[in-house]
Amino acid sequence: MIILSALIGSNTPSHAQEHAQPFVVGWAEILPLFRALPDEAPGGFGVQVMEEIAAKAGFEITFKKFESAEQLIRAQAAGDIDILPAIAALPLLEDNNVFSAPIATTHIRVFVRVEDAEELHPATMSGKLIAVPSIPLGPTGEFLIGRNTAVQVPVSTLSVMELLRGTVDALIASDSVTIADAHSLRVDHRLVAVGEPLVSFDRVVTVRSELSDLVAPINQAISELETTGVLEELRNQNQVSVAPPEPEVLRAGIIHNPPYTIIGANQRFSGFSVETLQNLASAAGIDIRFIEIDEEAYAQGPSPSRYDLLAYQPISSDAELRMDFTAPLDRSAYAVFTRQGKGTEITGLESLTGLRIGIEAASIAKQLAEQQNNLVLRVYETSGALLNGLLDGDVDAILAPRHTVSLAAAALGAEDQVQEVGTPFHTIDKAIALRFGLGQTRERLNAVIPGYLASSTNSRIREKYFGTPSFWTTERIEFFRNSLILCVFAAIGAAIAWARWRRKKETQERRRFASQLIDQIPLGMILVSPQGSIEFANRFAKEMTADGHSQLVKGRNFRSVVAQLIDDGTMLLRTTDKATVLAHLTPEGLRDAHTNEFQLTNSKTYVRNAIPLGADGTLLTYLDVTDDRLRLEEIENLNSQLLQQITLSNAANEELRAFAYATSHDLKAPTNTIALLVNEFNNSVASKMTEDEIELLEDLTATNKRMAQLIDDVLEYTNSIGSEIQRTDIDLNDVLSEVLDDMKADIEDSGAQLTFSTLPAVYANRGQIRQLLQNLIGNAIKFRSEDRSPLIEIHSEPATRKCVAFSVSDNGIGMPSDFVDRIFTPFSRLHGHQDYEGSGLGLAICQRVAVNHEGSIRVTSTEGVGSRFTVTLRGAAE
Repeated sequence: MIILSALIGSNTPSHAQEHAQPFVVGWAEILPLFRALPDEAPGGFGVQVMEEIAAKAGFEITFKKFESAEQLIRAQAAGDIDILPAIAALPLLEDNNVFSAPIATTHIRVFVRVEDAEELHPATMSGKLIAVPSIPLGPTGEFLIGRNTAVQVPVSTLSVMELLRGTVDALIASDSVTIADAHSLRVDHRLVAVGEPLVSFDRVVTVRSELSDLVAPINQAISELETTGVLEELRNQNQVSVAPPEPEVLRAGIIHNPPYTIIGANQRFSGFSVETLQNLASAAGIDIRFIEIDEEAYAQGPSPSRYDLLAYQPISSDAELRMDFTAPLDRSAYAVFTRQGKGTEITGLESLTGLRIGIEAASIAKQLAEQQNNLVLRVYETSGALLNGLLDGDVDAILAPRHTVSLAAAALGAEDQVQEVGTPFHTIDKAIALRFGLGQTRERLNAVIPGYLASSTNSRIREKYFGTPSFWTTERIEFFRNSLILCVFAAIGAAIAWARWRRKKETQERRRFASQLIDQIPLGMILVSPQGSIEFANRFAKEMTADGHSQLVKGRNFRSVVAQLIDDGTMLLRTTDKATVLAHLTPEGLRDAHTNEFQLTNSKTYVRNAIPLGADGTLLTYLDVTDDRLRLEEIENLNSQLLQQITLSNAANEELRAFAYATSHDLKAPTNTIALLVNEFNNSVASKMTEDEIELLEDLTATNKRMAQLIDDVLEYTNSIGSEIQRTDIDLNDVLSEVLDDMKADIEDSGAQLTFSTLPAVYANRGQIRQLLQNLIGNAIKFRSEDRSPLIEIHSEPATRKCVAFSVSDNGIGMPSDFVDRIFTPFSRLHGHQDYEGSGLGLAICQRVAVNHEGSIRVTSTEGVGSRFTVTLRGAAE
C-alpha cells in the first residue's frame, strides 16, 4: 500500500496512518452523486471518486448508507462518519470538518419545457410560477423570484414532473441533479436550461477535523486524477458534468468487427450495424458521421470528448450506468456447441465442469464463463479460430452466440459438423448506445425503431449479412456463365411478352386491393404531391368532416382545403395561428417532417404527422386522439384534486402524473409503425405482391391490437393508484374463493393444482385485494413450465406486529435473480410478445395495491424451478 507520507513529500510517517482504518465514508441515494448498484453495493460519482482517491492516497475506506441526504449531512456534522464526498462545503459542516479541493462544479439554473424555451427567459420572465429550492439563489435569482411567484417543491423527480405537467412554468434547480432525475424518468428530452447559471458552487470531499492530515494526500490525488483525465471521465459517465447541446451531426464510433462493423479501404464503413444505423438515422431525420475508434475508446463508451453513439451494443446493468440506450433492436442467444454427436451429457453451464471450454476474447460468454468454477478455459481471438479449435479437438465445447457459430460454420463449410446442446444459457438485448445528453436523438430513434424492425428493409439487411452463404463460388460462376447467357437470351423474348400482360393485370389487382385495405385502416391518410395537390385520401380522412368527400378529391390543392376549413370555423386553432399552419402545407413546408394537433367543431381531436416521401410527395396521417385527450384531461382533474389532499412527495401522485406523459408518448409508436408499414406498401405497389408485404399487413394488425391492450392495462394500473380507498375488515379466504371461481376455466385448461391453507383477515379494499390475488394466480398459470403440470400453493406467512402476510408460490419457469427488481416496474417485460401475452403491468398493479395498503410485495425466484411472491398487509382489527 502506498503510504501517505510519500504523497505529501515526507519521509516521516503521516499522522493519518495513526488513525483507525478503514475510514467510514457516508452515502445516500442522491442521483447522480450516489446510487445503489444492482447488487445493492454503493455506486455513483461520489463512490467512484472516493475509491480512486483512497487507492492513490493509500488508505482504506468502507461505506455506510443513510436513508436521506439530510441524515447523511447531519451524520458528517456530528462526526458519526469520517468522510463525505461530492457535497458542497455547507455552513453546517464548517465547524467540525475541513474541505478538499473541488472535484466538480454544480450550477443552479432555470429549467423550462422545451416548447417554452423561446418564450421564457430569466431576463424577461414575469408573472410565472417557479418551483424553487430552499437554498440561496444570489442577486440574479432573487431578482427573478421577485418578478414571479415562488413555489416550494422538494428537489426530486417530483419537481421535474411538476414542470412537465404544467403545474409550474419553470424550475430552479441543480443542473446535474435535474438532468439525472429527468433521465431516470426518460423525459430528459422534454426540458432545457435557459439563461446563465444563477449560482455556482464546488463539490468537495468533506473530512472530519480530527483527520485533517488526510486533506493534503486527498488534494494530491485529486490533482493527479484531474491531470490524467480520470476525474473528467467520471463526471461525464455519471452526468455530473452536464453534457453539451446535441450537435447537428452526430459521431458514430466504429471498430472492425465483421459482420456488424467493417472498415474497408479509404475508411469505407459497412456492415450490418452500420447499414441499420444509417437507415434508422435517415428515417428519424438525424445526420451521422462514422469515425474509426480503437479498442480502448470502444470499451470506454460514448462521451462528449470521444464520440456520440455506438450501434448495436449489449444492454447490461453496468453499461446503463455509463451510457444511454434506445429501445432494443435485437436479442442474442448464447449457447453451448460441440462437435456433432458429442456432448450428450451437457445440459448447461453447470455441467461443463472439468471439460475444455473455448471462448472468444471479446465476448460476453467469456465474462459468464469466468464466473463459473472449475472450467478449463481456452481463449481465441476470432470466431473462426474458436470454431477451428472445436473441430480440431483442442476443446470439448465452445460458448458463443448462435448467429456467430452459424456464420463461422458456414464460412468453413462445417454446418453438419457442429451442434447446439441444451438450451441457451444467456440472452442479451442490443440497442444503439448514446452518450448522456442526447435525449432528443434517443426519442427520435425510438419513434422509428418499431416500424423499421417490421420492415422488409431490415429483413433484407439481415439476410445480406447473416443469411446462408451463396452456393455460387467464383469457379462455379465462371463455369456456368457462358451457358447461362445463351439461356437467358433465349428466354428474354418469351418472358417480355408474358411479363407485360402479367404486370398489367397484377397492377390493376394491386391497386384495387390497396384501396380496399387502406380504407379499412383506422387512420386518416392523405397523399399530397410535391406541388401540393391531393393524390389520394382514404375513407377515414374523408369522414373527419361533414364535407370531406367533396373537399378531399384528387387534384385539388390541399392547402386551400385547409384554409377553407379554418375560415369557416371547422378547424379550431388553439396554440398556433393560420399562417403557421398553412406554412407547413406549402411545397417547401411539405418537404419537412412535422407534427400538429388540432380540434374540429365536432369536438374531435387529431394528431397530424407529415412524412415526406421524396419525389412521391408527402403522406399526411391523422390519428383520432379524442378519447385519449379526454382521459388525460380527466387525469389532470384528478391530479388537481389529489394535490389538495396529499403532500407533494406522495409517490402515488408522482406515478399518476408520469402516466399522463407515458400514455401520450406510447401512442406515437403505433402511429409511426403504421406510417412506415404503409410507406413500405406504397413503395412496393408497382411490383409483385410478396410474402414480406403480407407479413407487413399482419404486423400492422398485431401492432394496433397490442396498442389497445396497452391502453387498457395502463388505465387499470392508474385505477390502482391512490390512497383514498374504502377499506373494511375482509376475510382473505372469502376473496380467494371468489377469485378461484372466476378463474375456474383458466385453472382447468392449464391443469393447475392448487393447495392453500387458512389465510388471515386484513383491513383492506376488497376490490383491490381481489385484483392482486387474481394477477398473482394468473401469472403462475401463464408462466408455467412446459414439462410439468402447474402447482400453485397459497399459504399464510409469519409477519410483524399488526401485519399479516401470505405467499403465492408456483413451479413455473421462474426467472434469473438479476430480474427480480425489474418485474414490478411498469411496462417491464422479461419475455417477448410472441412468447407470453401481456403489457408488463400485472405485477406493477400488485405492487401498487400493496403500497396503497401500507404493505409490500417481494419475490424470490429460481430460473427453471419457480417463483414465490410474498405479500404483507395491515391486519384486520381484533
